[in-house]
Amino acid sequence: MGAPFVFEKDASGIIASHPPTLTLPVIAAPVPDEQKAKNFNAIRDPLVILGCKNVPDSHFEFDSSFVLPIAAQGFEKLGNFLLAQQQSDEAKRFPPSALFGHADPTGSPAYNRMLSGRRATAVYGVLTKNPAIWEDLFSNRYGGDVWGLKSVQTMLSISLITLQDIGLPEAPFYQDAIDGAKTDATRRATAAAISAWREARGLGARNNLGPDQRRQLFKEYMDALCNGPDFKLRPTDFIAKGQGGATLKGDVMGCGEFNPRFLLTAEAVKAAEKDPDLREARNDQYAVNRRVIIYLFKHGTEINPAKWPCPVARSEDDGPCKKRFWSDGEKRRAEAGDERTFGEDMTHLAADANGQLVETPIDETGNTMACRFYHGFARRSPCEAKLQEWVVRFQMPGFNGRLVTLKNRRFVATLGESPSSPEMRGTTDDFGAVRLPVIGEQTRMRVKLDAGPEPDPRANAPQGGDDAADESRFLVVDLDGGHLEIRDTDNDLGLKQRLFNLGFGERAPADWTKDEFDRALLAFRTRRDLAQASDDELRQRIVSDHDLSDLPPSPDDDAAPAPTAADA
Repeated sequence: MGAPFVFEKDASGIIASHPPTLTLPVIAAPVPDEQKAKNFNAIRDPLVILGCKNVPDSHFEFDSSFVLPIAAQGFEKLGNFLLAQQQSDEAKRFPPSALFGHADPTGSPAYNRMLSGRRATAVYGVLTKNPAIWEDLFSNRYGGDVWGLKSVQTMLSISLITLQDIGLPEAPFYQDAIDGAKTDATRRATAAAISAWREARGLGARNNLGPDQRRQLFKEYMDALCNGPDFKLRPTDFIAKGQGGATLKGDVMGCGEFNPRFLLTAEAVKAAEKDPDLREARNDQYAVNRRVIIYLFKHGTEINPAKWPCPVARSEDDGPCKKRFWSDGEKRRAEAGDERTFGEDMTHLAADANGQLVETPIDETGNTMACRFYHGFARRSPCEAKLQEWVVRFQMPGFNGRLVTLKNRRFVATLGESPSSPEMRGTTDDFGAVRLPVIGEQTRMRVKLDAGPEPDPRANAPQGGDDAADESRFLVVDLDGGHLEIRDTDNDLGLKQRLFNLGFGERAPADWTKDEFDRALLAFRTRRDLAQASDDELRQRIVSDHDLSDLPPSPDDDAAPAPTAADA
């Protein structure tokens, strides 16, 4: 059995399985016997990505590669994803990973390449639990990327270990302002925290940290961030198997500003250069471009770092990157007349008013990434492209005809009808909604939902636990994703579909007779106490009740998939 399909997006970032890749047959030509010594068919496997995890800008200080404690939840999800993939592999291997650091389009290209590479290197250090990598970043500062006492304060401000004798998390050693010890008060508090930590570790109650003590503190902090001391990746768990040496070539990349996800207009960028408030707003909007992306490749994938097109991560030289640019790469990544988002309106060709295909200028499309090699990964990645999702809320009739929202209920969704369709597990949110990734514009899906008695809010886990053994009792709902008519209240089929989804009518709405439609309208009017409403008001109410206007926006909405509709 394969690993479950994953698609999660919240404040900890995005972690997602990649859509299944179509495997095409290999066509080969015969070679005469007398030519076999010189002529042969060469077949190269494409790079197949199983999943991705982004480490967003919020997980770092501005202009810094130090990883903040907020990253812990995302690393926990990544660890669980990797362990599930390991269990699905016959050889029990982790899928090989590669890390790509990215920056926003402001500042110098050389600086951005170096900073993005340092961030990706810091994440690699966490995953491999290698404090020597962090000691190198700490000791070799670059521009504004100075870890210093601020990083020490941050590490000592969280619980680092679990105390074995009482089984509880250790209290933080530092609880004052995290400012890099810029005031007398925080200097004293920082010195006291360092001394207390050293004493607790049997290192002597001194108020300074040498390289050896920093390495120990780094390791404890890494364990606290990423699934505890028992979890770590080895260099051989990455796509170049650590063969890139100290530079980590092939395993860790710094792409700098060359592959933005979002671009403002050229006019807005020009205005930001002159106005501090607009500059701050620009930095906030460009946060989506500052990220580290972790790609997980098919089990057994291995590359030769000497032939890998990406240069080493921590380098100011952008020449090797530019060799992999599209011929119009500079236009693709340049701010132009309109805001642009990667994954939207990617086609060069569009129909005009007369139905004729005309070419769209590249700087008006969603093709914002200059590197054609990286673009190949990103265009199908839920961590990079602006994808669509179906948002479906589940409710059931309760006492006195009132609707009960099925919130925090376990579900299993099969995203397609073929035997190889991916399966996704999760829980509905506080609004009873599930968010299912759009794999095909029209896809029939089956959702099994725990619609039994409401879970006890005092319980630590959803009712029934995490074991899939009781899923046979779940309510089964079939969804025709992508078949819902647009939100046109004059469209009777659209109204019929919405009424049916809301529980009115007994068969497929496309087959309703006029009498069935009238009965469904009357039942809705009666149930909603709308006896005095006009026909237009009734239609508007059906649409508003159905189309989830009261749901909060998708998490990380600056890069959120645009919601689309599904029929239940």
